Amino acid sequence: MLGVLIAIVILVPAGLIVLLVATAAIKARPDQEAHPPAPGHWMGIGIGIGIPIGLFLGLVMGIAVENVPIGVALGPAMGVGIGAGIGAALEANHKDEMRPLTDDEQRERSLVTLLAGVILLVGVLVLAAVFALR
Repeated sequence: MLGVLIAIVILVPAGLIVLLVATAAIKARPDQEAHPPAPGHWMGIGIGIGIPIGLFLGLVMGIAVENVPIGVALGPAMGVGIGAGIGAALEANHKDEMRPLTDDEQRERSLVTLLAGVILLVGVLVLAAVFALR
């Protein structure tokens, strides 16, 4: 329990320092070609914000029930849900600033979606085979 609290005391400030340094580096870089974001941009930012929130909530939940691994395992899942809500709100606020996807971006999204579906299907089949061979 003490180790978890020490980890929180060390990791939270370290994360904030990394965030501040990264933000300063981005601001110092000259903007090469400013263009409006494509659909999905704000969703990714929302999920990026939500995952650390979920990790923190999961860690707190794990400490509360005295089972930290369960909290750490459930935290990212909760964070993705929280982040999706944040991202949807950001997308709605910035919908007038969006540009349509280019043909290359649309093709890339379709390919990534197909690849994710194949990986999911293979994972489900492997899981079914593991349980069937028991």
